[in-house]
Amino acid sequence: MSSFASFAGFGTAANPENHIAFYLIANALWAHTLSSSRALKFLLGIDNHVNPRAYLDKFGHRAVLEGKITQDQLDMVKRNESAHANSMEHYPIFATALVLAQVAGLPARDINFAGFAYTAFRLAFWLNYMLSKRMGQAALRPVFWWGSNVGWCSRSPRPRRGPKLETLDAATRSQEQWQPLYRHLGVEVPVVEDPKIDEMVVMPFLRVNDLAGFQAKLHQAAMEWATEANRPVYAPFFSAMGCSCAVVLGCFGAAYATAKSSLGIISAGVLHPDTLVKNLVPVIMASVIAIFGLIVSVIITGDMKAEVPLSMAFSQLGAGLTVGLAGLAAGMAIGIIGDAGARASAQQPRLYVGMVLILIFAEALGLYGLIIALTLNAKGRASAPAC
Repeated sequence: MSSFASFAGFGTAANPENHIAFYLIANALWAHTLSSSRALKFLLGIDNHVNPRAYLDKFGHRAVLEGKITQDQLDMVKRNESAHANSMEHYPIFATALVLAQVAGLPARDINFAGFAYTAFRLAFWLNYMLSKRMGQAALRPVFWWGSNVGWCSRSPRPRRGPKLETLDAATRSQEQWQPLYRHLGVEVPVVEDPKIDEMVVMPFLRVNDLAGFQAKLHQAAMEWATEANRPVYAPFFSAMGCSCAVVLGCFGAAYATAKSSLGIISAGVLHPDTLVKNLVPVIMASVIAIFGLIVSVIITGDMKAEVPLSMAFSQLGAGLTVGLAGLAAGMAIGIIGDAGARASAQQPRLYVGMVLILIFAEALGLYGLIIALTLNAKGRASAPAC
């Protein structure tokens, strides 16, 4: 049993070989090819390569009546198709979990045990699905199905404990064993005189008075790691997206307001040309919406660099979305108000003042987005940790 476990990759060996590629490829072949019902259909003489699935539904019962196959054989083929479909549906979950385990750095022994457990339970599930003719036999099917879900989530058997105490004591006295560790920690290599051999040797453990230095080195390494983790390589992507959203969404709103209001302005100008210039107020306000997005975009661009704190990048993304979406909403309101107001004020000039007031309140929506966007960007810059 131990030799088989070692071969499968989860035995008691110190550094077992990782078999993730074998288990992924083997289960992919099994789920998509080997567990298919095509081979059984071919043996029974009812295979139709043109339309295999529809053929069994339409002509399976006819094949039983014609004496080509028995009803039990037809039921087995149908169970084979169901088992094959279940294998194909279940394999992506297993493959994703195994790849995530590899990325997370789990030991090769655990990954191999997970792959072996899943493979064994899926084979048992397929055989039970194929051969079960009664309810009592089929009752084992959920056991194998849940076993394939739970079995490969458990950890593999741990290897036995290491060598004896005298072997460990000899290892601690080896200079080659401890010098690389001291150099990695950045502390002085402690050397003492061994009276037995009358030579200078490396101490197996740190001196007591080196504890403070070791803690300082450890704290410094933790701070460096936290700083690097807070500045991932993908953080500038969110800053760039905030910059783009501010300009693009603001320009969308401004373009809609300009196009929509221009329809009413030009239509009113046909009959009343003297109202053309004063009705350009919606177009001017539409351009201001785009300027709001431009301002925030320029500010975000000024703060962009190769290493951006993640909190600051998220704040810049929020700022860009805030001013962009607010400008889009204000642009839609200005466009509709400008279209209707230009037509109405051309027929009734006393409506012009009311149209301008409504436009001002619609413009204020974009201004609110600009204020919050500037506040978000400032807060993100202030809360960003120092380099």
